[in-house]
Amino acid sequence: MRWLRTLPGIVFSIILAALVTWATTAALTRIDQKVEVARPVIVSVVTNPALVGAYAEDGISVVFPPGRAPIGKPGRGCRDFHDWALTNGSYDAGESKLQVVVQGNARYDVYLANLRAVVVGKAAPMSGIQAQCPYGSPVSPRRLAIDLDRPNPVAEYQSEEGGPFAFSIKQGETETFLVRASTETASYEWVMDLDVVVNGESTTVRIDDQGKPFRTSVVEEVSEKWLWDWESEWVLG
Repeated sequence: MRWLRTLPGIVFSIILAALVTWATTAALTRIDQKVEVARPVIVSVVTNPALVGAYAEDGISVVFPPGRAPIGKPGRGCRDFHDWALTNGSYDAGESKLQVVVQGNARYDVYLANLRAVVVGKAAPMSGIQAQCPYGSPVSPRRLAIDLDRPNPVAEYQSEEGGPFAFSIKQGETETFLVRASTETASYEWVMDLDVVVNGESTTVRIDDQGKPFRTSVVEEVSEKWLWDWESEWVLG
């Protein structure tokens, strides 16, 4: 201990402290970078078209599996119609309309690419009851289309220029995407994968409906058609 009070000892102590500080900073930086790569973006999904202004003129259409009659009523208007239908086991009829919001969560720019659907289940078209809620100022977020019937159902950016899905966002910035996933041949259960690159490190982000797959079915021959009157009754089609 006396040696540390000498000039060489003091110099050694300073160098040692600097090395410890550097090592600690480097380790924390690496941990920080790993955390950023693990969660470079924050994703939120809205599956209810009634809550998305851009879909306000479309109405909502769902189809139920054969032999399953929906229980209860969706309530006034169309706001709770989609959630009510999902709890009764419905599939979106023809196409699913989602709003996906992606926010940058890293100090570096985050590159977004290759959004695609991942089919986790496929079956014959649903042929039970079809139920609809019509309603009728859209806004203009980025619009994406996914053809679930394709072998590689990637998202295509619907713009005048067309082109693949590829965007870049900074920390705190958000991008809003309107996704229409459609089918003309079958019923699907599916999720989405999004490739992200931050500071040269790549990872894949899974997008789903709170841990469950999205459900979409073509509508062909259905047993009945029900139309919600916005108030309290069904009108049979």
